[in-house]
Amino acid sequence: MKKNTYEKQILLSFIGDVYCKTADGNQTTREALQLLNQYNAPVALLSKGGKKMLRDLDVFKDFGDRIMVGTTLTFLDEKKSKAWEPGATLPEERLFGLNELHRAGIKTVASFELSIEPSQSLKLIERTLKDDSVDHYKIGKINNFGSYGNDFDWSAYLIQVLKLLRPAKKQVYVKRSLRKFAPNVELFDDETDCERWVVRANMPLLAE
Repeated sequence: MKKNTYEKQILLSFIGDVYCKTADGNQTTREALQLLNQYNAPVALLSKGGKKMLRDLDVFKDFGDRIMVGTTLTFLDEKKSKAWEPGATLPEERLFGLNELHRAGIKTVASFELSIEPSQSLKLIERTLKDDSVDHYKIGKINNFGSYGNDFDWSAYLIQVLKLLRPAKKQVYVKRSLRKFAPNVELFDDETDCERWVVRANMPLLAE
């Protein structure tokens, strides 16, 4: 029997990764998810864990519409991925994880909140659209990394992103970090409005 409903969204997590390779076989993550589910808590989970996330697929299913599981995507190129994210799973494994989650009926999110190379991000978006593995996209840009990224045309990048995602009728949220570098790109309200737990078409979004 479920306990009283807990209404505040629990995000797991931006500080670390609950499916990192140094965790205790992810047993703590599983126990935490089970506890949150007992209290009917809405949960958003973001990880680069790839296949490791699938260990808790049965728990995700038990949440129903109260959970969305996401993966951060940066590079499709394996060498670049290893160089920038040496401790994370490779892009193909993350894409596989998204596919399996989506096929199992779990709402999925792809986080491009750290778009490092626009051309790589666009290739990843095209790949996820081809796979039809993602329900919601969060789009941002690299920040706080010296002058890196200053030479990219972020307005052109955002325009290309929207040209891909809008016809596919995918939900998209554009982070403020990117919006201020593309002030002339007109956005719909639901592409800029992201409350802690918004449900549109019965789908929860990750909080900013």
